[in-house]
Amino acid sequence: MSDTESNSSIVNDPMGGLNGYFDSINAAKKQWGDMKDQIGILVVANQEMEEEYQAMKKENRSMKKDYQSMKEENKVFKKESSTLKAQKEEAEEYTESLATQVKNLSLENQVMKVQINTRKQMIEQAQSELGTGTSSDLFCGAARMIGV
Repeated sequence: MSDTESNSSIVNDPMGGLNGYFDSINAAKKQWGDMKDQIGILVVANQEMEEEYQAMKKENRSMKKDYQSMKEENKVFKKESSTLKAQKEEAEEYTESLATQVKNLSLENQVMKVQINTRKQMIEQAQSELGTGTSSDLFCGAARMIGV
């Protein structure tokens, strides 16, 4: 076999030869191109994920600030609640005190009514004992009956 025959037999070699070599190079180039495309897709996806991560970090910081604000508000509300509770208890005690005063005044009112009725009866008795006379006579007689 001469060199020409051997070269032509390599090119025409059913097992590949140079054609197989070039085919594998072309396949490798295509595979490399596909890999570059996949890398590009992964880079874009990574950038998107990084942007999402940064947005989530920012949102997390905001949520932490909101949480701290809520904690402070809760402290204020608890303090106000304690104050309101103490004021409620004070108001209830005051209401009870007023109710007691009303009862006492009602009893005093009843006593005064009894005293007024007693004095009316004494005046009527004095009028009947004195008979008819001037109002000053009536007053003096009533005063004597009462003990003034």
